[in-house]
Formats: sequence, structure tokens, C-alpha cells
Amino acid sequence: MKPCRWRKTLMVTIASARRLNAVSRKQVIGAVRARFNPETDFAIVEGQLFWHIGVVGIVASRVLQQFYRPTFIIGGEGSDNWRGSGRSIAGFDLAAALRECSDLLVKHGGHAMAAGVTIHPENLDAFRTRLNEIARPQLKIRGSSAAVKIGCRGGVKGHLPGHADRT
Repeated sequence: MKPCRWRKTLMVTIASARRLNAVSRKQVIGAVRARFNPETDFAIVEGQLFWHIGVVGIVASRVLQQFYRPTFIIGGEGSDNWRGSGRSIAGFDLAAALRECSDLLVKHGGHAMAAGVTIHPENLDAFRTRLNEIARPQLKIRGSSAAVKIGCRGGVKGHLPGHADRT
């Protein structure tokens, strides 16, 4: 293949992936919004048969940013076993939570902040319920809002009330 043709093919592929990601993100966020209750939902689990498994990780990250809850987004691509990707918030260990859900999963793996699952679609609701049961006591105690880190060079002298003499 000539370099020019290869480059054009790559650009078309990248553009298609970006469109797929944007469409998937909108669909997933719409599904989450339709179901999400901040008072009772301490974890988010959403899955659909035709969500593309190639973008579930990226979409899970976006859902996490928007809702600040441990999140699993799961796609089927028309298969019997669905695969998904999870992202977590500080203080909630996804890998430990998945060990408590192993009876509902075909397989799972990952670490505290990111994980992957394979699940039979009929177990999706039970997985959502169980993950919420695990997350509820951990997140209810601490609250479930994002922590904000503020960096400052040179100290706070003269910038904050009551700190005029500190550096």
C-alpha cells in the first residue's frame, strides 16, 4: 500500500473511532442519567447488548468524571458473554469489590482503580445491586464527592485571610 493511501486509511479509521466514542458516550451517559439517583446509587453499572467493547473503558472514565461513583460500563457486541471496564474513585478498591462479586462474573481482573469483567447479561442487575451494597457503607461514611487538590508555589502569605504571616 502506498504511504498516501495508508495515511488516508488511518485518518478514516481514527475519525470512525472518534465518532463511535462520541455516540457511545452520549448513549451511556443518557442511560446513566435515566437511572441514576445520587441518594441511593453508590456505584454505577450500565450495560447494553450493542455497546462496543472497544470504547467501554474510555466511556467509563467519562461517566466517572461526571458522576463521581465507581463505574462499570459493559458492552455485548451481540455475544453471549458481555465484557466491560470499570473505573474507581479514591478509597474504593474495585479489585476487592469484584472478588466479592465473583459468583456473578465469568471472569474479572484489575487493580484498585481500574478493572475488567466478563459477565453473562442475565447477571447484570444482580451485579449492579451487589456492587452498590459493597460501595454503600464505604462511600456513605466518607461522602461521595470529588476531592480537589490545589497546588501552590511560594506559600500563602498575604493571599488567604488569617494567613498573612505564614509561608
